[in-house]
Amino acid sequence: NNTEIDANYWSSVPSWDVILNGIQSPLSTTQPPIIHGLETCELFQQYTSANPSNRRIAPAGLFNTGTNYLSVLLDYNCQNPHRVAKFHGNAKR
Repeated sequence: NNTEIDANYWSSVPSWDVILNGIQSPLSTTQPPIIHGLETCELFQQYTSANPSNRRIAPAGLFNTGTNYLSVLLDYNCQNPHRVAKFHGNAKR
């Protein structure tokens, strides 16, 4: 189900700078967001290289903070082609 998004919608989406200014303290406006776990990416890729269909993407966070909605968005927008092939289009398994 594709929905066209008009220019009015896109004009209401905040820019990356506006988002960063909203989540960072005034003392650290020059620092990028902190992403925890980047040091484990290479280990994860090595562990799953024999069977990349075992790779899944999922959000982590506290309840009632948008993690359920983020999970839905990830399912719709970030498909692992190896899982799609293995599960015949049902990559949510």
